[in-house]
Amino acid sequence: MDADKSYKLKIDARREVKKKILEAANELIGEKGYANVTLDQIAERLHISKVSIYHHWTSKKEIIFDLHRIAYKIVIESLEKIVKDDDSPDSKFRRAIENHISQAVVAGVGSMMPQQDWLIISRHKKEIVKLRDTYEDMLCQIIYEGIEQGVFKKIDVKLLVYTMVGAANYTLVWYSPEGTMTLKEIAAHMSDLMLSGIMSTGPTKKK
Repeated sequence: MDADKSYKLKIDARREVKKKILEAANELIGEKGYANVTLDQIAERLHISKVSIYHHWTSKKEIIFDLHRIAYKIVIESLEKIVKDDDSPDSKFRRAIENHISQAVVAGVGSMMPQQDWLIISRHKKEIVKLRDTYEDMLCQIIYEGIEQGVFKKIDVKLLVYTMVGAANYTLVWYSPEGTMTLKEIAAHMSDLMLSGIMSTGPTKKK
């Protein structure tokens, strides 16, 4: 085996280990809460030594930073496609809520969103705040578009976005697959509740 191929295999193996550690950390935090999870528990779940974790991060807070960063990039990428679509603003709003709830519960990124920003080490805060602002700005864009077209009332856009994100995030806490509604149905009902308060009775302006 030549040196270049051997090096690539080592890099790929290292990335795979890092990915598994992040997945295990995310699962444990979802199960126990951040304060109750230790690096020893993460290592134990994967049957590796704690030293293996220190090859990638210096502390649990460093892991939290990576989980935040990945979570935001996932939801930003999926929301970007919705924002750029030709759907009506109210349809985009519905899809944005469904997307957020789906990512929070199915992909397990909900616990890594805004409510745990205080855990981020100060030197990483700037990057996380930038990603958070990017995501919220795209949600605002959908609502401003609706106001401009006459689909939505003139409302406090930021307040609506904070309400929307908070409600969608919290779904991860109470949702159960054994419940009476699917995630899609929950997103639809949540959208109905929010849209009922912001939909305009006036005509929609044609572009």
